[in-house]
Amino acid sequence: MRIGKSTIIGVLALAVLASLTLTGVATARHAYPKSAPMIKTGFVPAYLQATDTGGTCNAPFTTSYQHNTTLTNTSCAPTIPLSAALTTGTKNGPATNPGPGNNTRYDGVPGTYAPQMTSSATIQYCGVVAGSGICSIPSSAPDVAVTVNITDVRCRVTGSGTGGGCAAVLGDYTGGLLVRADLRITDHVNVDNTAPIDACDSTSTCTATMTDTTFTVPITPTVGGGCATTDGGALTIGSTCQVSTSVNTFAPGVVVGGKKGNTEITNVAVFDPGTDFNFSTGSPPIEPYLKQGIFVP
Repeated sequence: MRIGKSTIIGVLALAVLASLTLTGVATARHAYPKSAPMIKTGFVPAYLQATDTGGTCNAPFTTSYQHNTTLTNTSCAPTIPLSAALTTGTKNGPATNPGPGNNTRYDGVPGTYAPQMTSSATIQYCGVVAGSGICSIPSSAPDVAVTVNITDVRCRVTGSGTGGGCAAVLGDYTGGLLVRADLRITDHVNVDNTAPIDACDSTSTCTATMTDTTFTVPITPTVGGGCATTDGGALTIGSTCQVSTSVNTFAPGVVVGGKKGNTEITNVAVFDPGTDFNFSTGSPPIEPYLKQGIFVP
């Protein structure tokens, strides 16, 4: 059988196209910045989202208002903290009743429960070992250093468990917290381990966006952190919770250098251990105690 020149050219074109397709998969690139090395955020107490139907607030809210700014959304009362286990000082004192939705306040001695919470979380890329500042934390490079500091952490209920404990309502919380964030990673650390072997097999890395995941940084003694009293257990101020660690310290191999990784970080929140003070039971569930935000005095 004779094979014409047009047939040969067609076969060669298909071969070149297939080669380009595989090469494109294996070496594809994505947009990334010249530099985005650090995120620093503060935290504010987390409250239940208000919902309404035609301007009337839905249960468990009982009173409807309108926000009196250019943001004229419906507002709902009472305010309901998401955490039933932990609180912080307020001008008139923290909630006396640990049940969600109770907004009763102590009159208290002026200043005893004054707002004293300060909070920050810093996440920073570290390209060298034993760098300066926060980058002195990682023991290997590249890595991502994480520091969290939260003051005036108080109890809404009493009890104890593997995650921590509270000896008195409004007293200091001793134990641990969890910082969680949603991640979306686009990088060159992706492989195709399915047959047949191609240009994106286990020996190569390809560009892709990973499905979203929730990443947890523990503020616990296991990573050198936790919550401890600062005034001998008096009610002057609640506990201080802090940790200084790095991602690869407690989750080895997560941070990989040279792979042009964009990591989108959203929904940063600090979680309590639940009212049984046990992170592992799941019942009652752990709840957001603080969420990333700003406070306008």
